[in-house]
Amino acid sequence: MDSQQGTELTREQLVQHVKGKFGLDISKSYLTNLRKRKAEVRCRYKNANVHEKRKKSSHRSNVEELNEALAGWLTKMEEKKVPITDAVLKEKARQLGQGLTLPPNFAYSNTWLLNFKRSFGVSSQTMHGEADAADQAGIDRAREYIPRLLAGVELKDIYNLDETALLFRKLPTRSLMLSKRAGGKRAKDRITLNFIVSADGNDVSVQAIGTSRRPRCFGRGFEAKRCLNICYFANAKGWMNSEIFEQIMRSFNMRMLNENRKVWLLLDNCSAHRIPRFAKPARWLNVLDGFSMTAVNVVFLPPNTTSIVQPLDQGIIRAFKAHWRRYHVQWIVEKMEQERSEQSADMLKTNVRQALVWTRDACREIHGSTIRNCFRKSGILTAIHDAEIKQLDDNGRKSAISDASLRDALEDITKSLSKLEIGHIAVEE
Repeated sequence: MDSQQGTELTREQLVQHVKGKFGLDISKSYLTNLRKRKAEVRCRYKNANVHEKRKKSSHRSNVEELNEALAGWLTKMEEKKVPITDAVLKEKARQLGQGLTLPPNFAYSNTWLLNFKRSFGVSSQTMHGEADAADQAGIDRAREYIPRLLAGVELKDIYNLDETALLFRKLPTRSLMLSKRAGGKRAKDRITLNFIVSADGNDVSVQAIGTSRRPRCFGRGFEAKRCLNICYFANAKGWMNSEIFEQIMRSFNMRMLNENRKVWLLLDNCSAHRIPRFAKPARWLNVLDGFSMTAVNVVFLPPNTTSIVQPLDQGIIRAFKAHWRRYHVQWIVEKMEQERSEQSADMLKTNVRQALVWTRDACREIHGSTIRNCFRKSGILTAIHDAEIKQLDDNGRKSAISDASLRDALEDITKSLSKLEIGHIAVEE
């Protein structure tokens, strides 16, 4: 080793250099022996290094070739929309690897699979919804003709109806635990919720369908309509049927009639949505089926299109369930905090009445902008409607900023006056 001045370092300087840079203690005699065998050591290191590099490069290229072939196959399967699991991926890798010379210790391990996923951005995803099974021709038909029907109709007079199941006693199937323990029977108690929402986001009504005509938890003085503004129906399965649908349509039509309005209602064509006996069948623009009532015109969305063109399926119901689950989790935590000797999973079973209370509260928390943008996302409104929604959202953001600025200014003034010992300003919200 040469110093910066070109002079050779002494043994003492080399010992200090190695210790300072690598933390190794070497003797002067070792350095003397190493200097005598300098040419031999350099030659041996060079040959060994070249052999190791060649060996690693060969193994790496073969594994990379396998990974690239597997990624290409996975891309083709994605185009065919075939579900792929880890086991399927490993089996295909074994088939592809038969024609390659892989390292002797290569075993298609979980570590290799994890590295493959990271390299090619592969992740496990749950396939949600029914969008992949949607009829594109029906979607195009809905997006062409429904805007024609709604031309000139105000946003507040455009409604959408849809149902969803609510497993109100469902608890998580996975849990954080210190040791393994057996699970219990999964609760399948459910109610069906029927939503009717307006495109301007200001009118959200909900009806509930249970299995008991009057659940015991209701007590004597509780009425869902009077106490929660939720109409409660019942049948043996707790599902929507044609009789309940007709009652909901009659009630909705009467409400619009009392408000002296004429509105449009969009809904899917499931078997429970039969034309009520008091309504008249209709064929809108000679393309879309539906029926007409005194104050409501109903349009059936084309079959197999609701996952794309139905506003409630674009995120409104999902937002509702997120709020509802938050109330449920808060209740679970409160229950678990109670000091009872008989604590168990049974004490975490809620009832229909509590589920309806959370339903009312969750509906109140759905933002109007969420509803409006889900209508816009569905693509069944006119360009004028889309522009109106954008304007409403912009005004809402400006109003929120103004309110926040006003509150900040009032807080600053109050703090300043308190320092002058004048007192606080009473501000009405």
